[in-house]
Amino acid sequence: MNVFQDGVRLFKEGKYSEAVEKLHTVASADQGNHKAWNALGVALSKTGDLEQSVICFENALSLDPGNQTYIKNLERSRVKRGSIGIQVPVLTVARKSD
Repeated sequence: MNVFQDGVRLFKEGKYSEAVEKLHTVASADQGNHKAWNALGVALSKTGDLEQSVICFENALSLDPGNQTYIKNLERSRVKRGSIGIQVPVLTVARKSD
């Protein structure tokens, strides 16, 4: 079993911190591995490290632009973190005073 598969196995077993260690090793050694960056982002989000998970998903997307899974994962982490990627204008309604 390779290190990536080991990280995925640990994640599936609910051992998120251990999975992060393995997946970080893979992503660091092969920085062009978009699957490793995405998997690391998912594991980090499970540990509550949303800042780093966003960075990982951004890395994955830079390597595989348009990947819908990565886009969804990135937006999900941004929402959980409290910074939505798309800025929505706030509309105010003026009240007519009598």
